[in-house]
Amino acid sequence: MHKITICKWLVDVMRTEYGDTNVSLVPNSIDTQIFYAPPRNKQPTPTVGMMYSQKTWKGCDVSLKAFSLAAQKIPNLKLVAFGTEKPSADLPLPPDTDYFCQPPQHRIKDIYAKCDAWLFGSRVEGFGLPILEAMACRTPVIGTPAGAAPELLTDGAGILVKPEDPEDMARAIEQICKLSEPEWRAMSDASYAKVSNYTWDDAAKLCEQAFYTAIERTKRGDFLNKVP
Repeated sequence: MHKITICKWLVDVMRTEYGDTNVSLVPNSIDTQIFYAPPRNKQPTPTVGMMYSQKTWKGCDVSLKAFSLAAQKIPNLKLVAFGTEKPSADLPLPPDTDYFCQPPQHRIKDIYAKCDAWLFGSRVEGFGLPILEAMACRTPVIGTPAGAAPELLTDGAGILVKPEDPEDMARAIEQICKLSEPEWRAMSDASYAKVSNYTWDDAAKLCEQAFYTAIERTKRGDFLNKVP
């Protein structure tokens, strides 16, 4: 069958692991009627955000450790988070965290827009949709190289950090918090510009092209089982 996948790293897996180069890339996308924010300056209090999850592969422990380290250098650093579960004693949030449990969909854009940077500490992802959502809300992302992060956090739109390295993420938090207003605004604008080709309309066009490719391959007989 013809393959359609959502991320470049999966296209690479198909090529390197299975020798299959007939793969269409249709990246995940967002509804820009839901995720958006007007241009803004830095927050009056340095603020970073993250999604909270107790699933190990989401890497919240990495993000929380990075926040703790950065807070030693930036005493007034604030954390904002949201998730689908209540924080546990095994993975607690800092005492003054603004935490939103199961926020309504229309509120999530405001949570992203409350932050100077969004932390993405995942160990593995298919794509990592919160990266796009945050960037659409003009919030630069500090992320590990999971999912689409290596593709999205380029051209000044964010900062890619080493996996399993809270110290590196903490340095990135400090770097963004120390930016001047014009420097931060430039990064915010770059984040917003990066997602301009990740709308539902863009995804629909790419998906349509992938279907046509699959149809043409079928017409050529690429999928016929040839029995000797």
